[in-house]
Amino acid sequence: MELQQFHDRAEGGSAHGEFQVRRGHGRLRNWLVSLAGLPPAGANVPVSLKVVVEGDRERWIRSFGSVRMETVQWLQDSLLIEAAGPMRFGMELNADATGLRFTSRRAWLYFLRLPLLLMPKISASVRVQDHGAWHVTVSMTGPLGGLLLAYEGVLQIR
Repeated sequence: MELQQFHDRAEGGSAHGEFQVRRGHGRLRNWLVSLAGLPPAGANVPVSLKVVVEGDRERWIRSFGSVRMETVQWLQDSLLIEAAGPMRFGMELNADATGLRFTSRRAWLYFLRLPLLLMPKISASVRVQDHGAWHVTVSMTGPLGGLLLAYEGVLQIR
């Protein structure tokens, strides 16, 4: 599987493409998304991705235009953990021949586990396309519902 080969590279990998980025409505939501360092809304936003392998972890460095978003990912207790600043998200992975689906199952602020009611929800999918490309869809909703951020586009693997 092409995704597996990308993630198995000892040296990491990189990709580039264009995404559509949407934010939810409301000043409070936009303030929270901006505070978290997430990208502003935009059409045809240039995106680059660099994955750096650090032992049993991967550092994901994403650039949405001029906004840099860096996270660290690792496997723990059958979940993919993604750390972004003081937040940690535990994602369940489901894979098939066409790609991966990610669903948030847990979240922590620093090392304090958030109750489900207060947890932001993330869902994402990566679908393999022809010629080394991935179609990526990510959506983050607030603890009480409502869109915080969504982005979608195609990444060309280098």
